[in-house]
Amino acid sequence: MTEQHVGWDDLAARLPGSAASVAAAEARAAAPVRTVLARLMGVHTDERAWRLGAAGERRVGRQLERLMKSDPRWRCLHAIPVGRRGADIDHLVIGPGGVFTLNAKHHPGARLWVGGDTFMVNGVRQPYVRNSTHEASLAGRLLSAAVGHPVTVTGVVVPVGAQDIRIKQPPTDVVILPRRQLRRWLASLPQTLPTAIVDSLLSRLGGPPPGSRKASRTTDHPPVAPHSATTSSYTATGRGSEKCRRSLALLRRAVNRSPPNRRSRNFDGSPWRTFSTR
Repeated sequence: MTEQHVGWDDLAARLPGSAASVAAAEARAAAPVRTVLARLMGVHTDERAWRLGAAGERRVGRQLERLMKSDPRWRCLHAIPVGRRGADIDHLVIGPGGVFTLNAKHHPGARLWVGGDTFMVNGVRQPYVRNSTHEASLAGRLLSAAVGHPVTVTGVVVPVGAQDIRIKQPPTDVVILPRRQLRRWLASLPQTLPTAIVDSLLSRLGGPPPGSRKASRTTDHPPVAPHSATTSSYTATGRGSEKCRRSLALLRRAVNRSPPNRRSRNFDGSPWRTFSTR
């Protein structure tokens, strides 16, 4: 599903997190030694971001798999390429409750705060609401052109692995939904799309028919291109000297040293409401 009018027939074969997994593998291949050292020292890199992103998308994909098993009217496509810079839509969900673009955000142990269009991760503002709005608008435009009639798409940001999330005020046009609540929320939506419309959308997207086992297949380790050089570099680095390992351990402790967490509260002084997103 791209603005370059790439064919639609191969979208159903894409697995959750597949695009991010490939990007992570390419980053490891480009700098294998640096990748290993960054992991040992707890330094955040592009490889880590892609790797965590892929893991988050796979966890969301398992929730969607459970949804499709419980109600075959729901269908999902994953890692849909859009634009010209390698961007993709993590998940496109189509069913009786509507059409949704899901943007998985994997932040292990983080504290998230949402106030309208402002989305904060450990106190740092992120453009997640804006990006989700753009993705939904783009998907709606492309789907409408494909089926010949207007299709409304809702953007959803799905936090994964965060310690807690505080929603002071929900965004206007985007839904913020922790991963564990995703399946029940979708299943509880009233029917807004007739089955014929859902089938029409899926047929244009190359999605399998309702009830197909292929449609609900997810994997913890989607296939990526092999990188033999990366594997050998990991092995060689892992057999480093004991002196090197001790030095790396000291560096890691220094990098990871941070002040203890404090109990956070909302702007009005009330305690934050906690959601489980793991």
